[in-house]
Amino acid sequence: LYGAIIYQKAPIVMRNLEKFLGEENFQKGIREYLQTFSYSNATWDDLINLLQKYTERDLEKWNTDWIKSAGRPHIAVKATEDEIKYRLVNNEKNSWPQNFTTQIDRLSFDVDLMNEFEHERPAGQVTPNANGVAYGYFELDSQIIDDLFLEISLKDELSRASSWIMAWEAVLESDLDAFNFLSWLELGIEVETNPLILNYQLVALERIFWNYLNDEIRNRSSARLEKLLFDRMMRTADQSLKRNLYNSYKNIAFSEKAIDHLMKIWKGELTGFSLPLSENEKLDLCFELALREVEGIDIHLKDQYKNLMNEDDKKRMEFISPALSQKQAVRDSVFQSLLNEKNRTQEPWVLSSLSYLHHPLRRKHSIRYLESSLQIIEEIKNTGDIFFPYGWLSSIFSNHNTIEAYEIVEQYLTRNPELPQDLRSKILQASDYLRRTVH
Repeated sequence: LYGAIIYQKAPIVMRNLEKFLGEENFQKGIREYLQTFSYSNATWDDLINLLQKYTERDLEKWNTDWIKSAGRPHIAVKATEDEIKYRLVNNEKNSWPQNFTTQIDRLSFDVDLMNEFEHERPAGQVTPNANGVAYGYFELDSQIIDDLFLEISLKDELSRASSWIMAWEAVLESDLDAFNFLSWLELGIEVETNPLILNYQLVALERIFWNYLNDEIRNRSSARLEKLLFDRMMRTADQSLKRNLYNSYKNIAFSEKAIDHLMKIWKGELTGFSLPLSENEKLDLCFELALREVEGIDIHLKDQYKNLMNEDDKKRMEFISPALSQKQAVRDSVFQSLLNEKNRTQEPWVLSSLSYLHHPLRRKHSIRYLESSLQIIEEIKNTGDIFFPYGWLSSIFSNHNTIEAYEIVEQYLTRNPELPQDLRSKILQASDYLRRTVH
């Protein structure tokens, strides 16, 4: 599965392998590996077998625990008055030795964790994994969670990023209330200066806004969150920060005032808005306005179409626009057409259409599509690109947040025990947020 396992875990594991072997032995082994298998094919096991000669430690055991076994380390961190204690919770079968740094104000403590570890606790804010090299879920006690965000803007970029990652994962694991985390996010978004960290915060904010908040709290919170994003977007000079803020503002716009701002941006009439928008960005903005059913949207869509200079963009708009229709019957017809292979040749357009059909503003109506979407998944795999099955599933399930939607997935998996494992895994991966929001 292409995702966090490949893009986030892989570099952490390679760093851990280097630590396991020692830097010099690791480099020697990699050089020999490249020379031995140059201009030929090689597997991961070929690398492990070759590297074993460079250590007396059991590299196969390391390989089994870190690479070939399911799960990840679960590290509990607890603060007492004079100590910080670490404990590997799930160490019954796997061994996950790790070395990382905990920061307490300006002091750094090296943590060599096998099963348990502890060190002194001087006064100050505690940030476990401040250097960001550990892999696993950090279960932090409430005192440490509070410490993560106390004067967080004074931390260096790496420890700030690590703090936000640990906190968001605590939300995903139901160890931190999403609404409470939202309050911290608002403070962070107000002052964050690193575009990558800001983007991480904004993605979390959007996920909480649409998937974790109920309708009442979302209605009550929308004006405050919109104002936060709009004000920061308008005053910041950094174009990267401004673009991140604009995209998030566009995605959560909910109130009449925010929608009016988007309309003025689309028309080029919002005073003080200095971010240049490409033709594709203006088209996507028009689509967002259509989702929100602004007055006169049919005329605006026609105007947008006339203004498109690229023929491919015109064809893309022709394909996607029906998925934005205010008429349920038209949207039903769009979904039915996508079940036909001949209508799925432009896979990126298909995924965009599905995302709009299943947008949070439309999910109460699109839940009727879920069962049929799952029933066709083997055909999707057999007739589409290697990445298409996950894209199909993710575009459909990532915006649903109800027990009813979750039960549709569970019942489908139960009824289809012979489903190929790769597709079963993709369904579980694509519906992961759904599972977490309903539990």
